[in-house]
Amino acid sequence: MIAFYAMGGGLGHLTRVRAFIHTYAIKGPFRIITANPAVFRFFTNEQVVFIESDKKTTRAELAQKIHSTTHNLVFKDLYVDAFPCGILGELSGELIPSERRHYLARRLIWKSYQPLISSETTFNNIYRFESLEFDHQLFIQKYGESIIDASLDFDFLSSKKPPSDEKFSQPLWLIVHSTHPEELKLLLDHTQDIANLEQVHPHLIVLSDVSIPLPDSVELLMHENPMDWYPLAEKIFTGGGFNTWYQLQPWRNKHTALPFKRKFDDQFWRVGLK
Repeated sequence: MIAFYAMGGGLGHLTRVRAFIHTYAIKGPFRIITANPAVFRFFTNEQVVFIESDKKTTRAELAQKIHSTTHNLVFKDLYVDAFPCGILGELSGELIPSERRHYLARRLIWKSYQPLISSETTFNNIYRFESLEFDHQLFIQKYGESIIDASLDFDFLSSKKPPSDEKFSQPLWLIVHSTHPEELKLLLDHTQDIANLEQVHPHLIVLSDVSIPLPDSVELLMHENPMDWYPLAEKIFTGGGFNTWYQLQPWRNKHTALPFKRKFDDQFWRVGLK
């Protein structure tokens, strides 16, 4: 059996793991180890090892919860997403025993994450998806037997049935963001400011899994697949998260990213504002 550690809020970790399974044709059975309830939108109950955890859960408590829910499972491979020793450092040692251990590495703010590492962790393979900070790079060189420069295929997320654009009499502008209502409001305000500066009146559509108060002129579509909408849009406004940034590579000329502050993810570096 194969395990994927995908601990973290939002949809980023789950989307990256889904893309990795698709891109590298990972064959099951596998289990997704996570505390994110959104996991059940993408994986079946049988594929999920759900950890009851919240922001108040301590490192020791999280380690105990993971141990109690996984100790009777036997894993051949363990893939750890983003946080090499776990989101709180709880994976130091052999908390989840496996024959082989792999790390899916995206850029981290290393000065924030490094203090959580308390013991050596060796990985058979490290999949590096973007440039890392210098000390993070030293870490993977020290603890990775093999470093693979990798990319993810996100095309599978598209249904290949794009919505019809016949109903849009004005140019279509998209605002795409999940999880954080206050950030979605900032994106909407920024988009409207751009429209006012350009003296245009686009058809504004918000694609999100959260709802915020919107003007009558702005349409909210919940739980839509953004990949289906990207080809139709004249402009696309998002945050600077990993998955959205790389999904939009083919449409970079119409993409505007507004980075948001995260404890570990350096969105400002990713969008080139740092």
